[in-house]
Amino acid sequence: MKEAVEKIREEVDGMKDTASTESLWTHFKTELLEAVQTHIPSKKSRPNYSQPWITPELRRLINRRNRAYKKWKKGGGEDLKAEAKARRREAQRHLHRAYWDYINATLTEEPTEHAPKYKRFWSYIKNQKAANVGVAPLKVNGQLKMEPREKADILNNWQFQSAFSEGKTYSREEFQEKCEMAEGDYPVLNSVDIAEEGVRRLLMKLDPAKASGPDNISASLLKELSCEIAPILTTIYRSSLDTGCHGFRQQRSCETQLIELVEELTSSMASGRRTDVLVLDFGKAFDKVNHSLLLHKLHNYGVRGKINKWISDFLANRCQAVVVEGAQSNFIDVKSGVPQGSVLGPCLFLVFINDLPENLTSKTRMFADDTAMYRAISSTEDHAHLQEDLERLQIWERKWEMAFNPGKCATLRITRCKNSPSSFKSRVTSHLKVATLDSLAAAKLQE
Repeated sequence: MKEAVEKIREEVDGMKDTASTESLWTHFKTELLEAVQTHIPSKKSRPNYSQPWITPELRRLINRRNRAYKKWKKGGGEDLKAEAKARRREAQRHLHRAYWDYINATLTEEPTEHAPKYKRFWSYIKNQKAANVGVAPLKVNGQLKMEPREKADILNNWQFQSAFSEGKTYSREEFQEKCEMAEGDYPVLNSVDIAEEGVRRLLMKLDPAKASGPDNISASLLKELSCEIAPILTTIYRSSLDTGCHGFRQQRSCETQLIELVEELTSSMASGRRTDVLVLDFGKAFDKVNHSLLLHKLHNYGVRGKINKWISDFLANRCQAVVVEGAQSNFIDVKSGVPQGSVLGPCLFLVFINDLPENLTSKTRMFADDTAMYRAISSTEDHAHLQEDLERLQIWERKWEMAFNPGKCATLRITRCKNSPSSFKSRVTSHLKVATLDSLAAAKLQE
């Protein structure tokens, strides 16, 4: 297999000066998968019985039980009846013991390279869940649509397409006039150096237990042949960067944000102060990011040249379809948004909302697309300042073509006093809709 991969590397090196990035990738993927079929043995797996604790020995016991039962039902005498009952008791005894041995082993298993911690446990939980019955019939214009293709088209055209923004393109001058964002004093990043050793290290960090992606190349193969594959991928990545073809932060999570927020709220309560919290939710946040505004913002943050062009091509000319019960809808253009499920998409979203807390006098905590803005309340002036900050956020929302979802925004009052005066009534406006926020006893951030 290593000799086959070395041959692919030589072929890619010979093509890199004349072939496109897409051609390099297609050649690598096709040749690698053919080499897998040729050099890596495979076997046909047997059906996976619904109970993972049933071993081949138990399956033989069950088959003997079933044969004894059939013989007795065909008109056998008392001796066959006694044998059938004995086989049944034996099978039940072994099944019961195997089941509890499996549960104990699942809860006490030690993680390995190919079996991460609790993998068997979650496999068992998945096994116990009810079967997936698909998508229920959908009603459109008073008519129920039951065919899988019809349901797929409805979800794609009515549900998901409606989340996109207009996708308008802005020039630099239009961007500056609309967003009033000056270029900051940031280091300029025009390009990056993609090192072969860096690619190899990333391949070595892959989890071999993870399923293959759309390219059908397994993580275990990439990891096992990391030294041989790294030069090929480095060539493809460099070509992609040169031609522009194509929780979110490390050690930061919803949990760490919540811990810091709770610490501040607890400190405020210990000092006898009340804190009002505004829980704000963007509607379809990841789908509404305007590509043009994002690219201009990246330029202002110093991401320019090849990198900016590469990200532009990563976002542009995307399309999507919906698959329901094996039937696929028509493709539609993706006019806005960052690709969810990718590594780069969430990072780009964080860049897009990075300046949201600027010019606010109240404190903010951002949990992906959820925002908590809060302030210690000791006077009516504090109420007014919190409302002013909310209005500043609404200006930011309109400027960057995002949209708050008033139905999911609310206020929380954090205090030790049971008879604390009622919180002020915050008002949030989104796309000409005005709503008074409800006061809640609790709220969940980042479901």
